[in-house]
Amino acid sequence: MLRLFMIIIFCLLFLSSGCYFLSNEPEDVKPSVNLGKSYDFSKEFVLETRITPKLVDKSFNYITREFEELDGLYRDNFWTPVCFLDNDNFLYLARLPKEDNFYMYRYNLKTKKIDRLFQDVNDYAQNLYIKNTNNFAVVDHLALVLIKNDELDKQILFPKQMIEEQINFEVHSIVAHPYTGNVLIQDKEWWYLTDLNFKDFSKLTFKENIYRACWVDEENLILGAFDDIEKYKGSSIITYNISKESKTKTYIGDDKFFIDPYRNNENYCGFTYINDYTGPPHGTIGIIDYSSNKLIFLELENVAYLSRLQGNLVAASVADSPIDWNEWGRTTEGTVNLCVYDVATDTYVIRGKNLSRENRNVIGDNIIISPDGSTLIYHSLHKHYISYPKNNIFKNIISYLKNIYEKR
Repeated sequence: MLRLFMIIIFCLLFLSSGCYFLSNEPEDVKPSVNLGKSYDFSKEFVLETRITPKLVDKSFNYITREFEELDGLYRDNFWTPVCFLDNDNFLYLARLPKEDNFYMYRYNLKTKKIDRLFQDVNDYAQNLYIKNTNNFAVVDHLALVLIKNDELDKQILFPKQMIEEQINFEVHSIVAHPYTGNVLIQDKEWWYLTDLNFKDFSKLTFKENIYRACWVDEENLILGAFDDIEKYKGSSIITYNISKESKTKTYIGDDKFFIDPYRNNENYCGFTYINDYTGPPHGTIGIIDYSSNKLIFLELENVAYLSRLQGNLVAASVADSPIDWNEWGRTTEGTVNLCVYDVATDTYVIRGKNLSRENRNVIGDNIIISPDGSTLIYHSLHKHYISYPKNNIFKNIISYLKNIYEKR
């Protein structure tokens, strides 16, 4: 009897503590699509617009609490999340006291271990190539960083002046693939395919005016283009295979542009497109789903902050009432709900309610979410929060009690 009483007391304390566990995800969370597939880009993308999906309150299934584990360790108590590498580990940016430079760190939610990985040169991770938590690459237009077996294997900077002196033309953009060494580089008029040595160049001789580019995989590029760039007419997305030198073009409408494409897996490409009627001022998220050959324009209402696509999930801080953007930008008042949109299942749920607004001066991202959708880290105006399913705790308690019963 005493033993049973102690178990009950333990369970009550366990529930009230808000402890964090990783186990099976709740029923309304779907895992991300498996990586490593190969896709055929010979067909045009099917265009789809998703307007105001039904928002369902699931906050009662989650614990959302202050995440203080990293607070106080860094200069001005400042750190900001970047992305999850897997369901346990995420990257974040921070500066140590008495240091001016930002470094990229990795934190393990289970072990609470912190690893300082490399000095960040752009304060942001635009493209992520994640093999696993010990082997990944971070690439943007300024640098390429390769982590191999937890060690900094390669860090290549792309200083504009140095490259221009080497190649004798003006550089407007650089898009590198970390594992092949292939590089797409833009001057005033043309894009060229080269390598990290910047010696041999082959011109992409398209009639279209390409203004944005991103690597899909080792062979395929995805490009934003205009037929007439001066008039912003003929806006399109082009897939291009570098081996076959083949392309497929999909027109997306003259009111939508393929801005700032990025990737963190091989199944989806996220980008921003201009939409003056819905969403926050910085634009609205577009999503290319390679598995279904769809190009999705996502429109969500009353969004104060919309995260980048992470796996097949988009996280957002959403106001309870319509936002007056002129007023919203001049005040720090108001609260938001944490919401998650699942691209694969077209479901939109509330995870946490009545939290302080996002930090507008942040570098990195205000919201990141794990690949399985179970864990969410949010950087608000004043605090960090973590959100995770209550179901995990209940399942661990049930499993614990079951093991004790079976041993009797």
